[in-house]
Amino acid sequence: MSYGIEPLTTGTYIVGALGLSIGLAGYKYVNCRHYECCDNQWVDFKVTELEEEFNKNLFGQHLAKRVIPKAVNTHVLKVRPKKALVMSFHGWTGCGKNHVSRMIANHMFTKGSDSEYHHLYIGSRDFPHKQEVNKYRDRLRKEIEEATKKCERSLFIFDEVDKIAPGVLDALKPYIDYHENVNGLDYRRNVFIFLSELVKKDLIDVYVPFLPLEKKHVKKCILAELRSRNLRTDAAIVDRIASQLLYVPEEVELFSVSGCKKVNQKVDLFATDEF
Repeated sequence: MSYGIEPLTTGTYIVGALGLSIGLAGYKYVNCRHYECCDNQWVDFKVTELEEEFNKNLFGQHLAKRVIPKAVNTHVLKVRPKKALVMSFHGWTGCGKNHVSRMIANHMFTKGSDSEYHHLYIGSRDFPHKQEVNKYRDRLRKEIEEATKKCERSLFIFDEVDKIAPGVLDALKPYIDYHENVNGLDYRRNVFIFLSELVKKDLIDVYVPFLPLEKKHVKKCILAELRSRNLRTDAAIVDRIASQLLYVPEEVELFSVSGCKKVNQKVDLFATDEF
């Protein structure tokens, strides 16, 4: 008699397994409508919107405007790229490297820089001590592996690269080199961005020099900041705020020493005086 029951038992098992599979798929669908998941609803690079924001809010960086959207878009469109995309942004303080990195995150993830797939490391904060290099390497390996398990389209940004203890970034090589997988994980769809100084040339795919900002570019930054706060934008006000920054050479005031980095602070002071 046991043989007569077997088909029913097998069929019940198949139906149960199918039901469980459908149930899990349904749960994931509902869950991912409300909570961030690694799918196209939450991870979807919008190159046209990035280009529009560059044209509106990035000043004096024609090379960055031309190179970055194309490089990122070409990479994310590939289902199986040969390696992770690695870019180096280098140039003067305040010329827009962090600004551009935030823009990329904002147009790569629905939640922007608040996405759990966006990872920011700052050299002076995260990896400052030479005597702790091994600990830092272990931390990086663990965090990059865990991040990629959650989403193979993650964004890793390393700011103040020149302040990272020597040898720490060596831990990244397996994850940004030409490997189909490392310990069973594929890291090739990730994007890595290094800010400040250059890292080893063999690790970089795209170099993007950020040019010193001229006084005319700083005035555009000031104008954009004033507009974003609904403050007056007279030419006299823009000139007044611009005059509070330092420029070189002093005799002609051509390039801003701090780029647009201190514009927000100077506009704060202006707003306080106004109100």
